[in-house]
Amino acid sequence: EEIASSATNLTEGGPLAIDFSGVVRPTDGDGSLASPISGSLEIRDRESGVGELHLTSSSFKPRLLGLELSEGDELERLDDLDLAIGLPADAEKSGYPIVLRAKRARLAGFDLDAIDGNLVYRDSKLLIDRLALGLAGGEAELAGDLSFGAPGSAPFDLDVKVRELDSDELAHVLLGVPRGVVSGKIGGEFDLAGRSLDWDTLSRTLAGHIRLEVGEGALENVNVLSALTTRLVGDPGIGQFLASSLRESAPDALKGDRTPFDLLRLAVELEGGRMRADDLQIAAKDFGLAASGALGLDGLLDGDGRIRFSPELSKKILKKAGRFAPLLADGEIAVLPLRLGGKLSAPFLRPDLGALSSHARDVATDELKDKAAKKLTDALFGKKKNEKNRDGDPGTDADAAGAADGGAAEEPTERELQRESTEDLVKEGLGRLLGK
Repeated sequence: EEIASSATNLTEGGPLAIDFSGVVRPTDGDGSLASPISGSLEIRDRESGVGELHLTSSSFKPRLLGLELSEGDELERLDDLDLAIGLPADAEKSGYPIVLRAKRARLAGFDLDAIDGNLVYRDSKLLIDRLALGLAGGEAELAGDLSFGAPGSAPFDLDVKVRELDSDELAHVLLGVPRGVVSGKIGGEFDLAGRSLDWDTLSRTLAGHIRLEVGEGALENVNVLSALTTRLVGDPGIGQFLASSLRESAPDALKGDRTPFDLLRLAVELEGGRMRADDLQIAAKDFGLAASGALGLDGLLDGDGRIRFSPELSKKILKKAGRFAPLLADGEIAVLPLRLGGKLSAPFLRPDLGALSSHARDVATDELKDKAAKKLTDALFGKKKNEKNRDGDPGTDADAAGAADGGAAEEPTERELQRESTEDLVKEGLGRLLGK
């Protein structure tokens, strides 16, 4: 509508140029999709039709072309659009090369800026050689292909690299969680494919993988250690002892309602609308968390992991834990198995008492096995020489002289070697008997 045009060299041979402006709207349906356009058509060779179509629009609605990337009342648009489309002689075979630029856009739920891309349109498919844009306060670069079609039949395959994105904005748009759940700048890669970008189809067919890192951020509105301590109190056994140890050892870490971290790393595999996180890591001042599990596109979490406390905090926790310390100790580090659940917008951690009980049985079994094996080998071979000395046996004069002179330790005798071999066999047999 409202078309105005001018042209040069219409009737003569040689190059042809037409300038035009107007409004494009659907012939029926949603009139709000009307988009103002202006541009020029240059034909350099009238016989082959080789030339270029140049279009500009102050606000162009992609739904005019059947491209709809998100649902909702807000119309998707490209503002200050500048589009150059090549018209090659063999367009059916090679496609139409496109240079796309726009100052701002609203697409797929995101506010974008500084859009700059090199594309090819062929057989109702958009091939993306490179598309760079400003996104969520950072930058994104896309490559891949995207088909134009009805919802459910517009397949895509995209490789996306992101740098310095606002993690809060990304989580809000991609996962639908409320704003303010996480902070920090995010970088990484998305390799995603599906049968269509409309949400219903996307939630059923999205597949691919995601690798992301967030540096120097925080989980907002949740204090992981404080929430964990609250959960531990509900366990009348080791949970209460560990909760008491945490409260006494790290009172400052339990204050506030956020969890600052130095690094958050996430590796996710997607298939059929479910996300499997095989590598989730959080490195904070007082602890490190490693976990794996599933995350649905509905935001529901289900997984397990381990929390490893810092060396300084581990020392205090293990000291406070008393007789429970062997159950928590991995060397000099305190470790607690966890279960993850809830929604991504309000996740919870709780101690995995089943795993802890299993570890307790293993520790008790090891102690029983070691003691039983020692008693049996002592009965068969007698106590070791150094143990006799500790029990008050003075040993031989040669032993005492050797120790006083700092001489080299004697080679083990055949009997001592038999003793060690027997003790190992007894431990192995007891382990099988006790199920370990």
